[in-house]
Amino acid sequence: MRAAYSYDTTLMALLDSVDQLITSLTDSIENIDHWRENNPELDADSMVTVWTDRVNFLNQTATNINLQREGIISNNLENAELQNDYVVGDIVPYTNKSYINEREIAFLESGNNMEEVTNYYSEILSIAEQCPYTGGPAVERARTLIALVNDSVFYDDANTCLQVGVYRQQNNDTYTAPTSYSILINPNPAKDIIEVKLKGDFKGLCKIEISNMMNKLVIQQDMNCEEKTKTIDVYTLSQGIYTVKVSVDKQFYVSKLSIIK
Repeated sequence: MRAAYSYDTTLMALLDSVDQLITSLTDSIENIDHWRENNPELDADSMVTVWTDRVNFLNQTATNINLQREGIISNNLENAELQNDYVVGDIVPYTNKSYINEREIAFLESGNNMEEVTNYYSEILSIAEQCPYTGGPAVERARTLIALVNDSVFYDDANTCLQVGVYRQQNNDTYTAPTSYSILINPNPAKDIIEVKLKGDFKGLCKIEISNMMNKLVIQQDMNCEEKTKTIDVYTLSQGIYTVKVSVDKQFYVSKLSIIK
């Protein structure tokens, strides 16, 4: 699955550069009168024509990059699906990984069609409810998928892990079940900007972490908990589903975020 998006960061950075150039040229066109005053010896109308041609060229470049990006992702998803077929063995983490890979690939290939989650809800939930230390990283990925349908599910990891013989010291971070304390993401789905809003009497320094479906950290920021709201630029994120985690005082709160381009 990581391979499916191996070139995505580079192409998104290139798109960002193209967008900045378009914005700069557009600003110049809109402020041509000011430019004419500062450059009386030059033909302003000719410069507008030159800049307009460049904007058109850059817009076409952006379109081509997007087409290339979509083609690469589509091809890599097909390769990821083939590689997933070779994940064998009856060890629980590997079995979980293979199944969640299959579901994530189907979800992405369908254009984030929610039926790819709802139709397999019980199977995905059976993995999400496992102890993360015995079920492997796929457990957290399963929980991200479940959150698309129901983001109020509480996973009692302490008891679940204890039942399979796994004991964790209580000084580790612990997940807090939805109560009067929670986080809200607006807008959701989002494209460029989100606001993380804290509900409850939060105190101290809050750490905000946004991770993709591969559980890879893509954005990390701090905020004063008492300010309640934090604006975050998510323009560079690719389309997909992300987990937003807010940590404070060795507890954390999670919510899902959908990015649509």
